[in-house]
Amino acid sequence: MKRLNQLGRLRPAFFLILFVAASILAQQPKRRRISLEWADKTLYDATIDKDARFLVGHVKFMDQGAFMYCDSAVLRENNNNFDAYGSVHIVRGDTFHVYGNTLFYDGFTKIAQLRGNIKLINKTTVLTTDKLDYDLGNDIGYYYENGKIVDSTTTLTSLIGRYYAKTEDVHFRKNVVATNPEYVMTTDTLNYNTVSDIAIILGPTKIVGDSAYGYSEKGWYNMKTKDLNLDKNSILIKKNQKMKGDNIFFNRLKNIGKNSSFIELEDTAQKVIMSGKNGFYDDAAGFSFLTDSAVFKQYTPTDTLFLHADTLQSVIDTSGQRVLKAYHNVRFWRRDVQGKCDSLVYAMADSTIRMFNEPVLWSQYNQLTGTYIRIYNANGKIDHVEMEDKAMVISREDSLRFNQIKGALITGYMFNNTLNKIYVDGNAQSLYFPRDKQFIIGMNYVESSYLTIYFEGGKSIKRIVMTPQTTGKMQPPNLKANGDEKLDGFTWQHLIRPSSREDIFRKTK
Repeated sequence: MKRLNQLGRLRPAFFLILFVAASILAQQPKRRRISLEWADKTLYDATIDKDARFLVGHVKFMDQGAFMYCDSAVLRENNNNFDAYGSVHIVRGDTFHVYGNTLFYDGFTKIAQLRGNIKLINKTTVLTTDKLDYDLGNDIGYYYENGKIVDSTTTLTSLIGRYYAKTEDVHFRKNVVATNPEYVMTTDTLNYNTVSDIAIILGPTKIVGDSAYGYSEKGWYNMKTKDLNLDKNSILIKKNQKMKGDNIFFNRLKNIGKNSSFIELEDTAQKVIMSGKNGFYDDAAGFSFLTDSAVFKQYTPTDTLFLHADTLQSVIDTSGQRVLKAYHNVRFWRRDVQGKCDSLVYAMADSTIRMFNEPVLWSQYNQLTGTYIRIYNANGKIDHVEMEDKAMVISREDSLRFNQIKGALITGYMFNNTLNKIYVDGNAQSLYFPRDKQFIIGMNYVESSYLTIYFEGGKSIKRIVMTPQTTGKMQPPNLKANGDEKLDGFTWQHLIRPSSREDIFRKTK
């Protein structure tokens, strides 16, 4: 009786264990067996392999919704796998096919290992290689010893690859080359979608075309729309034009580019560079637009001009030459010349710079002002400068005195980037302080219709020629009467003069 009571107490625990075990077994996925659909002949020889059946002629298997065909096979039902030989063909649906010489298929792992002359076809995409492992459970194919994928637009090769049949994405690794009629792309890592024809750049990549070159370390390229987006350490070169920076967008069909980060545009033929943090580029129209820290550089073997404005525009004129337009808060610096104005136009066809709205130009010791200023360059140097309307040239003689020249139109001629001669056309006035060796000997004022002044060393007045001849007046250096040492309109603006290439960004009133 006691033993029966003990069994009665154990019975609920026993049934609980059985219930838990049954639940666990029910939750475990059932391993599907490979289905042999057909074979012309089935052979069995225990002396060769007691666990195998030998299948010959029109052999057909089915697993994971895919049919697998071959000429002959060795089926191991206990191990749920088979080896297939000759005319291997895997079919799934109407569009997916894989061909090869041999196949080993594991029904548990769902991995098909194909070897020899492999061709995978999925819609318009064709993958060829000699060794392919295909996961029928997840529809992913792997190759490890060179593969090639061809779709409607592009041929891609790599040492290692992974093909995702469901999404039609391909991940390429090592020695990647993408080729189409327009360019060749080489890289070490690339993702590509055969439906959208979008290539994702994941590492250092070169793009080479007939007349263009590109480099980037991150980005994407749409081979249908020809949209190119480069996000890291990127360069695009076309003929004499170079675009460099991060976050560059460029359309190859329209030859239009833009950016939302730093960009640099270079014209190697005309030796100019434009850069900024926000820009637009139209190669077909020869137009570029830059804002936000925009800088224009023109370089020569000996020096470089640095110019900044709130907005820079570059266009190509009818002669095929570039024209720079700078708007608002223009400041520029070069070792021999500096300037500021509100707006500026630089025509490279004749190397002429036109400055508007309160322009100021500094050349060594001299400050040049006028309502309009035109700078004429030759061989990378200033040839002469024209100042029109309220024109004035000022140079400091000492801490209190300034030499001054004023007129309707003033032309300053340069030699070796130094002011050599000034010609004043109309209402000419000159006030200067001549020296006898080290000492100022007086204040000289002359007035005439036309005036020519010759300089020595860009500062000291060597000779004055007046037309018609007019007699000037000399005052002793210690005699000052009612501010006569300043001509009307005099203003000395040395505090706003750019002092370096970094100083062009300084905002001034």
